[in-house]
Amino acid sequence: MTEAEAFTKFGKFLIAPAKEVYGELRVGGKDTSLYLRDDEPFHPQSVPDGCITGTMHDLTKVTLIQCLTLEVLSSGSRDGERYYYTRLFPHFVLEGQRHLAPNDRVIVDISLVLEDVTALFYDFDAFGTVLDAVPHIEQIVLAKKLDRPIPIGPEPKIVYFTGKRDIIEVDTVLGKVGARHNPGWSLGGPHGVRIDNVISVSLQPKTPLAFEEAITRTLRLLRFLELIIGRPQNIRELIMYLGGSEHRESLKVHWSHRPSRLADSTNDRVSPQPADLLLDPIHRPEEFARVLRAWLEKDEERQDARQRFHTSFAHQRTYSVERLVGAANMFDILPKSAAPRDTQLSDELLVH
Repeated sequence: MTEAEAFTKFGKFLIAPAKEVYGELRVGGKDTSLYLRDDEPFHPQSVPDGCITGTMHDLTKVTLIQCLTLEVLSSGSRDGERYYYTRLFPHFVLEGQRHLAPNDRVIVDISLVLEDVTALFYDFDAFGTVLDAVPHIEQIVLAKKLDRPIPIGPEPKIVYFTGKRDIIEVDTVLGKVGARHNPGWSLGGPHGVRIDNVISVSLQPKTPLAFEEAITRTLRLLRFLELIIGRPQNIRELIMYLGGSEHRESLKVHWSHRPSRLADSTNDRVSPQPADLLLDPIHRPEEFARVLRAWLEKDEERQDARQRFHTSFAHQRTYSVERLVGAANMFDILPKSAAPRDTQLSDELLVH
């Protein structure tokens, strides 16, 4: 989440089957908090699964998952009136048009936008500019079918999107992994016209998931993408889509302690370049699909060692004793299936 996405909203929050209290929700990464107030004592610690649901004044529905107490229930008074308050820290805030219970298996699609995803899915030919637009501009102008003539000048410009949104799709043990273009454009006018694009990575499980499993699979996919890109990623957007209704509903996920890259002036000065990455899903999609599929198939078996590597990878500018020991341990805890079989030496070699 970027600083621009931080917000504060007010509403009512359900902390017991028949108990609503007023609250102020502040979403801002590690500074996220929920302030609750009521005229009578209440006990937010008793909410099931640490989950609190709320409805904001603008009718937006929010679900707060894995809530921890920052301030115990306290009381205050003003002009002779007493009130009670507390402050909580939610690890996740889900924002949309419906609530989500932590154990509801209704998540059918996960979409995330990463900082360097354009370098990985460098689909250069999807957008372009026609250098010599003169032979084509008249036909394009007529295609608008306006009831007035549009004058054509001597220096026309044409920019385009080819219309192919899907970049790649790969069936894996986690579900179908894909990447796609999400272009947006203006309608024109005296201020000009432009096409902006965001590339998103999606994960569609074979069966609907509960929230915790959806986060786990997101992290497993993220670790692979970070390895291929060459550095930890900042998640710019995470959206989960829910099934079970006529139209898919979306929930924007605000992750208080979301995965992110530690700021480093040396490492952040140069962004990853497409030609330097380990795989090329645009020009060698079969190879990318084969590696992705195989990597995820073995991820659960090797997750302890890979998690140890990822911890070191996330702090790649620091070379400490702990990092060296962790790297050595990483190989020690790999399962036997990850290492070559022992080879029996011949008698001749044993003699020598």
